[in-house]
Amino acid sequence: MLEKVVIAAVAGLFGLMPLALQWLSARRKTKSYEHKLSALSCELDFLVKLMNLSSQELENDSSQASSEMTLSIRLEAQRIFADYRSLQQTETKAKSVHTVVPLFRRCFLLFQPTSTKVWLIHSSFYVLMIFAISMVISEYQSPTFDPETGENNFTNLLIGTIVIFGPIIIYLQRVAMRHYRGKQE
Repeated sequence: MLEKVVIAAVAGLFGLMPLALQWLSARRKTKSYEHKLSALSCELDFLVKLMNLSSQELENDSSQASSEMTLSIRLEAQRIFADYRSLQQTETKAKSVHTVVPLFRRCFLLFQPTSTKVWLIHSSFYVLMIFAISMVISEYQSPTFDPETGENNFTNLLIGTIVIFGPIIIYLQRVAMRHYRGKQE
């Protein structure tokens, strides 16, 4: 019996690994987005200061060089705004991607969850599934016999496992799919 608990615990730990990987990936994407946004903000601040400085020079000196500098500053500002818009559009597009998950993948939750809560539900689903399957396989490989009648208890264990773990596993699957669909919409 201890072996079964250890197997289930190891499976649970392996189930938590994707959660950690997703968290790291989301954190890396957020840092990258924030870095790009801060770089664009710094460039824009620099250009605003440069434009103010060039406009002061333009009042003092109306040469062609200062007007070309003002024009180049405005073009650079337009490039920064275009980069900002594209950054914003890619972020919005990444959030609004809606995918259809096929039936087999929905039944066994074979898709990447979208949040920490769904990862925990996934992990619980797989731990219970592996625990129930390991119980059935263990009983099948070395069956337990009833000492009085000499009959095999495999059928009783199989029915009991389905009755006990089946509703919980189905419930976890439904909840995971509900959260998955809710995050996509």
